[in-house]
Amino acid sequence: MRHRPGIPLRPGSLRGRASDARVRRSEARPRLTGTGPSSPLSSEPRSPFPASDLRRALLGELRLVYHAQVDMRSGKVAGVESLIRWQHPERGLMHAVPFVHDVAAHGLAPDFMRWILVTATRQLAEWRRRGMTMPRISVNAWPVTIGRELRDDALAAVRDAGLAPRDLELEMQPETSFEPKTLDALREMRASGLRIALDDFGDGDLRYLWLREAPFD
Repeated sequence: MRHRPGIPLRPGSLRGRASDARVRRSEARPRLTGTGPSSPLSSEPRSPFPASDLRRALLGELRLVYHAQVDMRSGKVAGVESLIRWQHPERGLMHAVPFVHDVAAHGLAPDFMRWILVTATRQLAEWRRRGMTMPRISVNAWPVTIGRELRDDALAAVRDAGLAPRDLELEMQPETSFEPKTLDALREMRASGLRIALDDFGDGDLRYLWLREAPFD
């Protein structure tokens, strides 16, 4: 069993190791919901973002933050989860909630997903080069991107970073519709060596039948 205590891992930092994880195990995992006006993370509802702003974000305004995944039985770090943020030039650091639907509406979800995969796998490779023991890295797979293109992009990212497919875990969201076409795509991903997991179990309209059918690790 894994637990995500919300421990940030910064590039080059050793924070988030098991000793810190045990101290913070009771902390809830940060969720992509609205924050108060004093929070540095802006996620309140706003008007839709134009495609031009989102394309500009891909050129250098996106960030990933990392949270430790802790094995509850051993207390050791089993991996890290990467979460996307947007360092907007006017609105500050933003959660995904305010812009993720606009990304999909403008047909840019594959581009954002590709950026996440490349950035996350490069970061894992860099941590390992610095001597950090990090079993794997996880990314949230946006439901609209699930398919053969996502598999190919994920495999290309791990290959270019010098990693193995099992070093990358794709986390399915509760709102994912596990229809036959989606299940076939997930089976292909797992057959290629990628890890498949379910994120935030208990949220959304998830049918238990899908839990039996989906090829989760």
